[in-house]
Amino acid sequence: MSTLLGTRFFHNMLAGVKHSVRNRVVRGVHTVSRTGFSDKTTEYDRTRPGYPKEVIDDVISSFASKNPCDTPLAALDLAAGTGILTRALQAHGQFGKIEAVEPSEGMRAKFLQRCASITMHDGTSHSIPFGDDSFDIVFVGQAFHWFDDVQSLKEIHRVLKKASQKGAKSSGGLLAMLWNLEDASVSWVAELRNAYEPYAGGVDGPAEHHGNVYIPQHFKGRWMECFQTPEGKEYFPDGVHVMHRSRHILTAEKDIWDRVQSKSYIASLPSEEQARVKATVEDIVHRYKSSGDLVFNIDMGDGVMGCPLPVNTEIATAFAG
Repeated sequence: MSTLLGTRFFHNMLAGVKHSVRNRVVRGVHTVSRTGFSDKTTEYDRTRPGYPKEVIDDVISSFASKNPCDTPLAALDLAAGTGILTRALQAHGQFGKIEAVEPSEGMRAKFLQRCASITMHDGTSHSIPFGDDSFDIVFVGQAFHWFDDVQSLKEIHRVLKKASQKGAKSSGGLLAMLWNLEDASVSWVAELRNAYEPYAGGVDGPAEHHGNVYIPQHFKGRWMECFQTPEGKEYFPDGVHVMHRSRHILTAEKDIWDRVQSKSYIASLPSEEQARVKATVEDIVHRYKSSGDLVFNIDMGDGVMGCPLPVNTEIATAFAG
């Protein structure tokens, strides 16, 4: 299913939101992102869902709807983290050039362990270390909400190829923003999310456990605001097209907490508060196991048993003007 999110729909979705993009704490590298993604890189890389070929196919199909796609594409993985998305791009085979940019030193170190054949660059969405018109597609996996501002759109637009460089029958390059989201329509997943997501603060409010700063998160629904600004409409005039894919991945019981603590706003909590969150998570898992609603009965190898975790992947794309 796909949905074209226009101005009217998005205005209704954000009804009641009181402050604008200009007042949000999303410039540069957010303090919670900087600290939260430094220490749990192993847990992050092991437990975060990957990106199946079908998701990359959807992005390429979007690109090909307005551009010829008969030669290998040049792709940038922006905010590449530990390389989860980069590895999916490598495996796909459609990309002749893949570059990666990541501001976190800890993430870059893990990336180099996992993606030794790809060059990793230190950089941010406000300062991408490549020249103008360098890429057909800029991918952002699980991260655009951290830098959803006009300066980022301007810089991403700069490094994307423009229609004038691609031929008369071509459009501009494509920004592809991907998020893997645990499916809260399943009761045990919903209860887990209700236990840890409040630590990121409310949609419009500060995070009490993080010095009362605003913590950007996809589930708060704010990431598209920058596209609705005059500058955003100039850089990406056709707006944002959103698609969804649903699937299940296998997860071991021990990985449930490890995935929770890989979230930046949990990883950066004081140890005492982390212990409280862990106890809550383990209690939820225990209760659902006891009731028979959560069963780890699928062999994952090496004696580890797993259960299906429902995941929705959101694929949001925008063509450069």
